[in-house]
Amino acid sequence: MRNCVLAALGFILCGAEARAQSPDNVQRLVERLDVLEKSNQSMIEELRSLRAEVAALRAPDAAAEQLAVDERRIEEQAQTKVESAQRSPLRLSGMLLINAYANGKQGYGQDNPTLAARRPSTSSSGSTLTQSFFGLEFNGPQTFGGGKVHGSVYFDFYDRSDETWTTNLNLRTARVDVDWRTRGVMVGQDKPLISPREPTSLARVAISPLSDSGNLWFWQPQARVEQRVSASDSAGFRLQGAVIETNESASAYAAGGLLGSLNYEPARPGVEGRLEFWKAGSDTRRLEIAAGAHASNSHVGGFSAPTRVYSADWLLRPERRIEVTGTVFTGRNVAAIGSGLYGFGVRPDGNVFAVRSHGGWAQLKFQATERVSFNAFGGLQGGNRADLGSGGIASNRSYAGNVMFRLAPNVMLAFEALRLRTAYLQTGTRQNGHYDLALAYLF
Repeated sequence: MRNCVLAALGFILCGAEARAQSPDNVQRLVERLDVLEKSNQSMIEELRSLRAEVAALRAPDAAAEQLAVDERRIEEQAQTKVESAQRSPLRLSGMLLINAYANGKQGYGQDNPTLAARRPSTSSSGSTLTQSFFGLEFNGPQTFGGGKVHGSVYFDFYDRSDETWTTNLNLRTARVDVDWRTRGVMVGQDKPLISPREPTSLARVAISPLSDSGNLWFWQPQARVEQRVSASDSAGFRLQGAVIETNESASAYAAGGLLGSLNYEPARPGVEGRLEFWKAGSDTRRLEIAAGAHASNSHVGGFSAPTRVYSADWLLRPERRIEVTGTVFTGRNVAAIGSGLYGFGVRPDGNVFAVRSHGGWAQLKFQATERVSFNAFGGLQGGNRADLGSGGIASNRSYAGNVMFRLAPNVMLAFEALRLRTAYLQTGTRQNGHYDLALAYLF
């Protein structure tokens, strides 16, 4: 390159000189330029040859280096790969959750009460890791008709007894799904089909948020079928049906001391149905609205108390940062599918009847930034006063708000404040505050 520049300068100088010299001198200058040009061309060819030789020498080293990188990647994948005995890939998933909490004097002395106690005790505070959970997710092979098999199973360590310093391994949810293009089948243990949504909280994980305040949540054995129908490219329907096992112990607990010596069947079959309409916008906007129904019967003391529940649930996302979700319901003997309140009642003459009740919850979520979100939610569950005995719970309300910080892609910090208001017949309303600071590591 340097020689080329010199040649150009020489050419300019020579041209200037040529204008002042004789024709013989000009001829000699032209000959000298020809010699320089040939010399430069020879040097360029030599440089190209040298570059080719250097590249050939470096090629084995580069290949060896790339091979080493590939081997390291394969070794890392082999270390993280989990495979079942049937050669199906498995993925470990879960959350390590640390909660520090404080309760008021109406909290029954529990770490996370769902009702405000009738009589005050002492305030309580502490910390726990027992709401942590873990599980396995799997993806199986294709089955007949092109169906895709997948599923999951999750456990937690939450102590649901009154003993101190004890932990238990509890089955939370488990399911096996087979999905085709327009239909699906599920068998497992999950929330009721008619109450599929959840408020967002790290303060209450082992027991669903707003339990006994409008959220029907019991994880119960069930089998589901689903048919999906497209109305257009951006809208459609989902028709779902389920056979579910009810929790009659919850209904018996709601009956309290009136149950006496009456025997009851601890589990009963029930049927559920749900119809959902959905519509998606051109970006993240989305609307989902659904109606559902449940039917079963409790058998107790030779009597049959019907469980009939009708529900509606929704999701509204008008833009990327705002989301509104919730569920409402009304019916009889709802305790059997997800609440400690309002099951069946026992009259003084021994007759059993289903307690009428209603409830629901709603949540507003605001995603302020990619790392910070705010959630405000509340719920209500109330019973028909004519069906309640003296001293019964007329209604139970919860109001809560939390802020969540994503410290890293899989690390979250959250603070939540919740207020409980439980209205007792004859004795009035009791209130209790609950405050929680949570640190979660997702894996």
